[in-house]
Formats: sequence, structure tokens, C-alpha cells
Amino acid sequence: MKLIKTASGKILLSILVLSSLFVIGVRLRRNFSQIRSVQAFVNGEIIFVRASIPGELELKSEKIKLSNQLEKGTQIGTIKSTVENPRVSVLKIEKQQLETRLQDFQQQISGVKQQIQNRTKLMNLFKQQTVTQRMLQLKYAQQQIQQLEEEIAREQIRKK
Repeated sequence: MKLIKTASGKILLSILVLSSLFVIGVRLRRNFSQIRSVQAFVNGEIIFVRASIPGELELKSEKIKLSNQLEKGTQIGTIKSTVENPRVSVLKIEKQQLETRLQDFQQQISGVKQQIQNRTKLMNLFKQQTVTQRMLQLKYAQQQIQQLEEEIAREQIRKK
């Protein structure tokens, strides 16, 4: 304790503190200045690619790499047909595509039919409301005529 109170003790203490801070700073700088790499895996969506063509698949390895994103329509490989007539496979694919288009068109037709049905209901409702409105207007006009005739009759009775 006496050492700290003397001038040489204060100098020694300040040197000790400064050297400790220097060592801590150097270690922190080393830790943060060095680039560290860590191997990690990110789980992404797995997409299954299937083909209706029988044969052997040859993937193009330059297209399929870890962390590469593929866009729709990117050719990732070729299928070597093991079928005797490759035209059959092409026709099967065309048939599937046409069936898919047919289903799409049928869904569209179904939607249009539903719209027509809804519009027909609205038109019928409008017709009913129009008829009801005309009948109410006719009734109102008849009541007004009846009131006016009654008033005319009263006035004629008063004049007599």
C-alpha cells in the first residue's frame, strides 16, 4: 500500500494498467480482424424434378451447384431415351400437356358459367324489383287520383 502512495508506485501502477489495456486491445483486434469461416448448411425447399420420359438422366454439373438458384425453364440435364421409339415419349408429353390445358379450359368454362348464373339471378331480381316498383307507382297514382276525385266531390258538395 505504501508503494501506491509514492511517485514511483503511481508510475508503476499506471504502466501496469496501460500495458494491460494494450494487451487486451491487441487481442481484441486480432480476434476481430481475422476472417473466420464456418461451414454451415441452410435448409431450403426441396424440389423434385420428374420427367415422364423413360430413360437415363445425365445432369449438367455446371448448372447444379450448391447455393445456385435455378430459374424456370433452365435445362439441368438431358434424358437419353431407352425406348425404341422416342416419338412415343414426345407424344405422351404432348398428350399430358393437352390434358392439362383441357382441364384449365374446363375450369375457366365452369367459372364463366358461374358468372352467367350469378348475372342471370341478378337480372331476374332486377326484373322483379322493376315490376314491383311499377306496381307501387301505379297504386300510388291510383290513390292520388282517388284522393283528387274525393276532393273534387267534396268541393262540389260544398258549392251546392
